[in-house]
Amino acid sequence: ATLQGFLTPPHVVRGAQEVYEIGSGQSVTLATGPLFLSGVRFRFTANRAWNGVPRIIVPIGCHVDVLNIECTTDCTTLQNMVRLMGHCSVGEIRLVAPQQVNNITNQAVSCVNVVGPYAHIGAVHCEAFDKVISIGGRVWREDIEVPALVTGGAHYSTLGSLSVVGYQKALHIQGSRGVTVGTVTASGRSEFAAVAPGRNVVHIDDCDLITVQSVNGRDSTEHGVYVSGGNGDNDAGVVGSRAITFGDIRLVNSGQCGVKAKADDDVGAVPHNSLTIGSLTILGANKMVPDPPPDPSGVQNADGLRLENIEHFNIGSVTVFSSGNYGPEP
Repeated sequence: ATLQGFLTPPHVVRGAQEVYEIGSGQSVTLATGPLFLSGVRFRFTANRAWNGVPRIIVPIGCHVDVLNIECTTDCTTLQNMVRLMGHCSVGEIRLVAPQQVNNITNQAVSCVNVVGPYAHIGAVHCEAFDKVISIGGRVWREDIEVPALVTGGAHYSTLGSLSVVGYQKALHIQGSRGVTVGTVTASGRSEFAAVAPGRNVVHIDDCDLITVQSVNGRDSTEHGVYVSGGNGDNDAGVVGSRAITFGDIRLVNSGQCGVKAKADDDVGAVPHNSLTIGSLTILGANKMVPDPPPDPSGVQNADGLRLENIEHFNIGSVTVFSSGNYGPEP
């Protein structure tokens, strides 16, 4: 049940709320052109099925001011609720849930999924979802409306700001070039938190020319900020992470490392090249690592700052207190 050309321009809703329910087996494709939907709420009433629905699709040429999204208590594993196909824009996305939604089953899913180039999001506000936004990365072919769009990554896409409360992975950028992110703010470790790869405030994997201006994160499950890659495990052919730039990073009570940058050390893997951090403040790390760790490998993931297999690292200032438990902000 796909609603093509939904809310055809010049559909304008402001003031009184219009509620559209999206249930089992339903998918909404917004119309191309400008849409003004500040008075619309999209309500999800069913979990994700094998073919990726329910979801909202933002197609090429669509430009929408606001997407207000909520879900009912029947939704516990919603994934890919909003998909941006590239060459489109959304001014603001707001997502809320009545209980924590554990949607972190694999790297290909998230609440907001950018699969094509030149997609632009002004701001995302999210409460109670384990994985919030992915830019680029590998997406299942049976779950794609236009497969050709995802083979080149989400190059030159932008995200103005991301604000998250209750999470395991806030932002994942994979296999993309030229992505720019403004501010990322995340706090509140999910009740489903478990030590496993990919539970970070920001995770960058096999990317080139990525800029994140500011990260302010608390309570990560794994590393606060993680830069990985080296084997090109993505659909865009980007191998290794290069020219990754962070402005200011402030991390409190990270689950394992505060910041970890590690390229794969397999034979033939490409080391990271050129990682820059303007200023780094880490207050409390290794909060999810048992003391003492059950095996020596646990120690490798309990540092304030850890670098492995990387060339050309630049940092302006560093303040690290890797021990201690830091309470709420004053």
